[in-house]
Amino acid sequence: MTITVKSVHIRSGPSASAKVLGYAFKGQKLDVKSLKNGWYSLGQGKYITANSAYSSLKKG
Repeated sequence: MTITVKSVHIRSGPSASAKVLGYAFKGQKLDVKSLKNGWYSLGQGKYITANSAYSSLKKG
């Protein structure tokens, strides 16, 4: 996936109330492991919103 906005929170779980672990910034590319309840799992207990307003996902 590629981040399309200035920054997005990387969280400790698939929830907006989960602890913020860091940020992903515009243009950054991240490997998505799975999708859970509207959140992408990045592995190692890190999640980022799957909302298309913040990122684009290319399968492959």
